[in-house]
Amino acid sequence: MLASRTLYQRTLNICELTEKVSQASACQPRLKSFSLELSNHLVSDSILLKSSIHNALSKDLSFHGQGKIVQFALILVRNLQYYLKGLEYDASLPSDYTKAILDELRKYQRYLSMNHKRWSSLIN
Repeated sequence: MLASRTLYQRTLNICELTEKVSQASACQPRLKSFSLELSNHLVSDSILLKSSIHNALSKDLSFHGQGKIVQFALILVRNLQYYLKGLEYDASLPSDYTKAILDELRKYQRYLSMNHKRWSSLIN
């Protein structure tokens, strides 16, 4: 149960970071439509990530079902990374700020990948 709480807490932290990034990029006075779209996708995918991890931890799923949810979560994390890189490229965010958040996403992605077997055994 400890691993699942840690995973969910890390997921909430990632969602909070992405929401702050989206708000920061939306406050730009000359926001391009591309940046606005990326910001919207950033928020929607972070909500999907939170929801999928919550479902994986709270539902009685088979190992196969949990694996599918984790695969989906890993895809969402990769999408978040691409959206952040797009915002950096579009000059909506400072590169040092983006790199720090991308580093957090990489750590989360590694944590999710490496601990999948451990936390899924605790769920069952």
